[in-house]
Amino acid sequence: MTDFTPITPRRSDEGLSVAHTAISHLFIEVLRDLETLVDAEGLLQRGVAVVCGSQFDAHLTAAELAREELMTRLSLLIAAADQRAMDRPLRLMGAMLRMLLSMEADGDRIHLFSSLIETSPLMIIPGAHPVTRMVRALTHRFFDGVSALMALEDFGGPGYDPDAGMMAMPA
Repeated sequence: MTDFTPITPRRSDEGLSVAHTAISHLFIEVLRDLETLVDAEGLLQRGVAVVCGSQFDAHLTAAELAREELMTRLSLLIAAADQRAMDRPLRLMGAMLRMLLSMEADGDRIHLFSSLIETSPLMIIPGAHPVTRMVRALTHRFFDGVSALMALEDFGGPGYDPDAGMMAMPA
């Protein structure tokens, strides 16, 4: 075997060649957990759930487990060390989601959600590098998931719309 010696000098953006860091892996898992929570909580909405039905307890347990999984994963994400500059916005979004989930009062939760949406452009990382585009796609997926969560009636949203047959968000 021969030793490989690069003939070109290192570039300033060479560290971006690693597509995923520990933070981005955790963030992807947070997004999966968020989708699971939205799906589980959606089954408990007043327009969908039959409180006296045989499946209600199972749906409630699934929603509680989904929330616990998400909170555990968020704690791991927030505690992880940044490996590159693009990790910081992912950790900040995780911290904001944990705050949203920790709030009891719908009014406070809606206010924080509004602030999060208003400042969302600050979390969008500009650039054309493939890793940057991947992180930007994760960011958009995060805001879509949080918006879906906040549309649920239990989180202060309008909840189930029987005419639309889905969760409705105010315009």
